Amino acid sequence: MTDTAVWFDVHSLIDESVKVEKPSHGRDDPDKGHSRMPDNGWKDVVTMLALQGLVNRRGPRLMYDTQFWNWPPADAAWRDYYAAHKGLAFETLPDMGAVIERFGDDFRGLVIHDPAVEQSLYVACMLAGLEDLLPVSPEMAAKLEAEVKHDLRGRWTDEFAPLDYAIEELMPRCAPGMAYSVDRLWSGMSIDALDLAVARKAFIYRCSTVEAFREDAGRIWRIQGRLGPNCGIYGWGEPEDDYCRMASMNSNYIMCAEAPNLSFHAQVRADRAEFRQKSHPKEPFTLEDKVYVAFLTTEGDAMKIHTVFQGGAWHDPDRGKVPVNWGFQPRMLDIAPGMAEYYFSSMSEKDYFYCGCSGAGYTYPNWMPEPEEFFRETDEYMRRSDLQVMDCWIYFSRPVYETYARLSPHTKAFVMPAGPLQVKMTEAGTPVILRDGRLHYFASEKTPEDMAEAIRAAAADAVCRPVFLTVFAVPNARGNTSAQDGFAPSDYLKVTELLGGEQFKFVTLEEMACWNGSAACRRFCRTRFGRCGVLPLAARRTPSAHARRGKGAGSSGLHTILKQPA
Repeated sequence: MTDTAVWFDVHSLIDESVKVEKPSHGRDDPDKGHSRMPDNGWKDVVTMLALQGLVNRRGPRLMYDTQFWNWPPADAAWRDYYAAHKGLAFETLPDMGAVIERFGDDFRGLVIHDPAVEQSLYVACMLAGLEDLLPVSPEMAAKLEAEVKHDLRGRWTDEFAPLDYAIEELMPRCAPGMAYSVDRLWSGMSIDALDLAVARKAFIYRCSTVEAFREDAGRIWRIQGRLGPNCGIYGWGEPEDDYCRMASMNSNYIMCAEAPNLSFHAQVRADRAEFRQKSHPKEPFTLEDKVYVAFLTTEGDAMKIHTVFQGGAWHDPDRGKVPVNWGFQPRMLDIAPGMAEYYFSSMSEKDYFYCGCSGAGYTYPNWMPEPEEFFRETDEYMRRSDLQVMDCWIYFSRPVYETYARLSPHTKAFVMPAGPLQVKMTEAGTPVILRDGRLHYFASEKTPEDMAEAIRAAAADAVCRPVFLTVFAVPNARGNTSAQDGFAPSDYLKVTELLGGEQFKFVTLEEMACWNGSAACRRFCRTRFGRCGVLPLAARRTPSAHARRGKGAGSSGLHTILKQPA
């Protein structure tokens, strides 16, 4: 029997004529991290997201066309996929009122937020999740024939009092393991996955992560300290490094859930119990005297990139013609199982999934005081999602990665964006492959020709062969002007044609990991360097002619190939 879901264009609630300036996240921010975004309809969108979260607790019943900036056709593409492969039918409703009326039995009353105090809106969303209520503006409340359970108007006069109330009174009632951070971003408010937060009764807040604003920082420590360790902080906040560091220092992790319709995706079941990649090597990996190159897509930790088909790049006609390593969030198996099934079903033998930074959630492992639970949980997700390689941020610390390698034995290699140009080896035999800085977050506005030239330069600066290079770039569909540019498989195919196969070989991360972690690699390094695979001192002092020609990151040519445990 075909189930029928409602489809609604929630983007139609946004008034594009309202001018919205980009926010400031610096110390000079006159609003001290609480800059208000003009209400161009986004608060009505919050109402609809809360309704969506309540409605989808009972199944995939309400889906929105959000026209999300990263690839606007994405929601419609998922709708069509679910209709074709999951037996869902969709009925389109014309306006906000019709949707609320259709699902009037899914909420028990209203909670009115105070338009003058933005934080009251997030308190209203928490009350909505906890008590099955619809958070609304005073104007919307006047239009609805529903009982008002809470009226928050006039209750608080600043942005901190409602948050203090929520920390003390609502947090104990919220579900553990998840919180949701709202912030004002260049693209708007980070509300896109509030539906999942309401559906799962998560704690919801807005605080600036800029250290200068100590009133906010103190509250973030209270919130994350009480919810952690190993709590997923969904939503987003800026600046990113401060936001991630605060979560990490509380031994929590970030879920970049600037991703629409998650409460709907969460209810679409997978028809498979096991997930296995198609790109595992079919025969032993034979080492050649070449430059090994692995193309990596960024944003793998973020559900955002998965909900938009990798910025549309997944639909590129040249996908499958060249090895591409796609960042993958393993928690997708639980957050959106039908979506995970789609990716595993549609991948080619040249698509490889690796775990996005820095495990089953975005964090800085070096900053985590109690990482053990997160490391063990990540290992189980690596096993379940058949991932072998993990991208980790942001610097190599031997004590941290010795622990990570020991507690996550399913991880066969770590890949990192920073540090000297080399490969490290843990006591567990797990290699740590460090990236040349010129190839990290390769500038999205550049061309395949630019990328090929950067790869040539990085290869020329390497003192030793074979050379292992990872290229980290944002995925984006060709011609997609709504996003922040990036690279598609067709671009990588062009890079391979420019570089040719005589000197370069293009591989999956699993292939690269297999060789770097092999006994053959250790024997090679002993033969080449005499001890432990460490570049001799004389060679470190006197870079090769190729290295002397290099410029930029890694140009010193100090390339330690492998550090083998004694």
